[in-house]
Amino acid sequence: MTNQSAYQAPPSNGLGVAGFVCSLLGIVGTCGLLCPIGLILSLFALRKPPRGLAIAGAIIGFIGSLWIIIGLVIFGIMFLAIFALAAAGTAITLPNIQTYVTMSEIHTEVAAYHQTMDALPDSLVSITTLKPDLQQDYWGNSITYEIIDADSYRLTSAGADGTQNTDDDITLDFDVR
Repeated sequence: MTNQSAYQAPPSNGLGVAGFVCSLLGIVGTCGLLCPIGLILSLFALRKPPRGLAIAGAIIGFIGSLWIIIGLVIFGIMFLAIFALAAAGTAITLPNIQTYVTMSEIHTEVAAYHQTMDALPDSLVSITTLKPDLQQDYWGNSITYEIIDADSYRLTSAGADGTQNTDDDITLDFDVR
């Protein structure tokens, strides 16, 4: 009598394979659009061994999804800039939008300073992490910083004419509460 052992195929994880393929196609073929789907499939596939392709799919899906998130953040900032300029009655031009984006980046730095120091900075110069190019508007004029109260402040750009208190000024009030 011969000892025949039945061949057993190695275990597979179909969901892991699908997640990996979807993530890979997302990065290579769709500029990241399929990556969130591949990421989700791969995350579910991590529950079942073997996990190799599921792990690879999750990593690739996450990286590809980051590109989508970054794009949405940039689009969101631009949308908010246009909305804020329109609400403020400021002309919607590329220089005005770029100045608004600069002011938003200043706000991020001021909010981080406030969170760390539990107070607003005395001036923009007090923020050591603030890049010098963020202290000027599109036209090269200094952006003024004025404290309104303990938790709010105002940023003002003199606009294209470089003169404060004229119709082309861009003024934004921020609250760090």
